[in-house]
Amino acid sequence: MSPPATVALASPEDVVGVIPAMLGFHPRESLVVLGLRGDRRRSSLTMRTNLPPPGVPPTGLVELVVERLRGCDVDGALAVVYTSRGSADLPHATLAERLGEGLRRAGIECLDVLLVADRRIRSYLCRSEACCSLEGIPIPQLPTAAAQRFHAEVVELGGRIWDSREQLEASVAAPTGTRAEALERAFRRASDALTDDLVAAGPDGVRAGTAELLHAVHGRYVEGAERISDEEAARLCLGLADVAARDDLLVWGGGERPDALLSLLGDLAASSLPPSDVPVCVALAWTAYQAGNGVLAGCAVDRALATDPTSTLGQLLRRAIEVALPPERLLTVADAVPTFPGRTTDERISEEPRGGVSRSGGAA
Repeated sequence: MSPPATVALASPEDVVGVIPAMLGFHPRESLVVLGLRGDRRRSSLTMRTNLPPPGVPPTGLVELVVERLRGCDVDGALAVVYTSRGSADLPHATLAERLGEGLRRAGIECLDVLLVADRRIRSYLCRSEACCSLEGIPIPQLPTAAAQRFHAEVVELGGRIWDSREQLEASVAAPTGTRAEALERAFRRASDALTDDLVAAGPDGVRAGTAELLHAVHGRYVEGAERISDEEAARLCLGLADVAARDDLLVWGGGERPDALLSLLGDLAASSLPPSDVPVCVALAWTAYQAGNGVLAGCAVDRALATDPTSTLGQLLRRAIEVALPPERLLTVADAVPTFPGRTTDERISEEPRGGVSRSGGAA
């Protein structure tokens, strides 16, 4: 979720300090690449992918990273390798070397490739004792001032920073156990009430009731009372199965407070049961992607497609994330796809200009 103000990063400690907020979680055994653009080196894309297993050549990973960066029209890049293998022997040095070569061949300046291990930061490329000693730079106990400012703005806009990607995934996973049993009862009650409303008020009345409840709950989230009852969650999940109601939500986008809508949809996803989780997870993925949170969008759309692999909007979102389609182009693509008979979503997206996702996109 892009902070409204520019935060200047002046040191490796600054860069390493902001990456968890850019991704939404603390990376482990990962390669993180920042795509940079312009004379001021503004970040336009943040990519994260797993490191190749021992003995596996990094060629395919390097090609993937370079392809994504070229598609996003960046002219500079900064990479960070996170590993627990220790820093004494510069692990993954071949990956760093091949990545630097691949970037240069693509005409993309490689500003540096950093290693984060043993709570220290080292450079694979720089050997100057003046700035990059062989022992590395200790990671400060507290984030730098620039990193703290970035973190604060991300949290203020509704973002969360999880300890791991697994925790982020778990935050939008389907409920289980006694929690799922309680929700099943709430969904049965909501389904019965919705049937009565449909008979009494018709589809338009039900749709209006969904919108009214959605805006009322959103208002509570805006005020900081981020709580939704199981009955409200069940009613909204079932109501958003109406494609028109779901699309109204996507177009509205939370008004002036999309951060509150993102938090609400996250709680709805955590309270939804298959198959009623598809519209909610797709809406969460759409809203997260528009906010620049590609990792959360990817987790949400994965869950939606696991329940319904034929979801058209889910497929579009998955492809958009894979090619790092600019969020502002997503609505254009969604509107245009149905008007091109016989053409796939992939074909339509392939014609769109590429761009970055401000917090995380690409191979998340």
